[in-house]
Amino acid sequence: MVSEHNKKLVESPTAGVIRRMFEEGAVLKQKYGADNVYDFSLGNPDLDPPQKVTDAIQRIARDTTHGCHGYMPNAGYPEAREAMDKKNIA
Repeated sequence: MVSEHNKKLVESPTAGVIRRMFEEGAVLKQKYGADNVYDFSLGNPDLDPPQKVTDAIQRIARDTTHGCHGYMPNAGYPEAREAMDKKNIA
């Protein structure tokens, strides 16, 4: 049970949106069951990534090509910009 003080803090207009989303997720889990609510509110999803995502992360992490794990240019990678340009995205 949430204390009245904590309830006021969470429901306050000055409370952060992410915190409010987290609290709402807790309410929804109680109402619909934890297995029926996907909680992405704090950037900490409560489900495992698909195997192909895990495999891709491991493959990329093993790449030791010079500079491959550095920051990209501010304007983005040229090949990605070209691909977007070809799609004619406005």
